[in-house]
Amino acid sequence: MTTASIWCWLLATLMRYTAVYHPQMHLTRWRLGCKSLLLVVLISAVMNSWVSVTAVSGQDYCYQRPLFDHIEIDSWLHFVDILWSYVLPLLITVILDIRVMVKPPPGLESSRQESSKIDSKVVVRSNFINGRQKPFTQNKVIKSLVKQMETTEQSDQNMTTNKDTKEMVDNERNNLLIDGKPQFSKTGQSRSARARSSIAKWLLITTVKLLIITPDSVLRLVTFFCSCDLSSDPSSFMHFTVIFARMLYFVQFWCNAAYLFTVLRSGDVKMRREREQERTNANMRSGNNNNNSNSHLPLQSSPSSSL
Repeated sequence: MTTASIWCWLLATLMRYTAVYHPQMHLTRWRLGCKSLLLVVLISAVMNSWVSVTAVSGQDYCYQRPLFDHIEIDSWLHFVDILWSYVLPLLITVILDIRVMVKPPPGLESSRQESSKIDSKVVVRSNFINGRQKPFTQNKVIKSLVKQMETTEQSDQNMTTNKDTKEMVDNERNNLLIDGKPQFSKTGQSRSARARSSIAKWLLITTVKLLIITPDSVLRLVTFFCSCDLSSDPSSFMHFTVIFARMLYFVQFWCNAAYLFTVLRSGDVKMRREREQERTNANMRSGNNNNNSNSHLPLQSSPSSSL
């Protein structure tokens, strides 16, 4: 159970890591995650199947008898199980932690610079003149906006630019610096921050799980390679050490349940509310546009009034 749980968290981390650092591989091999999950469950079941054969339970105790009457076989089987369930995930997690903390995603900065160059050359549609749309570059839009603001401060005349044009100008102005140079898109920055924070969060979960089961894994190695039973040690320190390690072993499942209930459930509810809010805002904007278009229609006189 622990092996499958650790590898499931690690596979989720690997998939997110591949999506950010190797997007082409993630797009072309998207079925690899499902196949890897089935492989992990199969390997974990095979490697722990011998425990059900050697386990012997009594009324007040349970123990494990040697497989084929050789304790060395049990020791090596436990060693392989610890390698698969603890050592290998630990190495992969450490490598991913170092990579995420030290090196940013490749090509991210160049793509952001390229997108900002493209945005600086885009021609936006400003106001309408004789039914035709007059194009303005971003610099002209900024100059026209400043001029309109100065005119508004000096007099109380109405602005000649319509509402849609003002919103478009404001959006374009937010993408520029004060000196007229293009500014990096906030959307790209937030997307990069979310991607790295998501990977860091999943790596933190895997790291915490590995740290929690570290005492139990170490005690298992000491027990089976030193041929001693630490649980029956008469000293109180060793007895409480074994109990504490076993308690941490079961705490990992509480951490999984708490994370799945708080983070994933709240995130799903938040995304659902955001989608509903966006749908409501879109409906309100479409209704306002229809009202504005109807208000600009010329009034036609009825035949009775002309008579």
